Amino acid sequence: MKSKEGKKKVLNSYKEFDKILKIVLIIGIVVVSGFIIYAVLTPKPGYYYLGILNWEKKSRKLPYRCGS
Repeated sequence: MKSKEGKKKVLNSYKEFDKILKIVLIIGIVVVSGFIIYAVLTPKPGYYYLGILNWEKKSRKLPYRCGS
């Protein structure tokens, strides 16, 4: 008798584990697909070049003074 009850408990625990595993996998698939959709649909940032020009609008070495 104890072995039949033990088998029923084991089968029930496998069924519970199976349900939980299915739910976790579905949630994981939804989350990962959301990340992929977000990455595809968001615009890519452009590249910016920061150039410092002097008063003649040329890129020469500018004189600088620190602390004054």
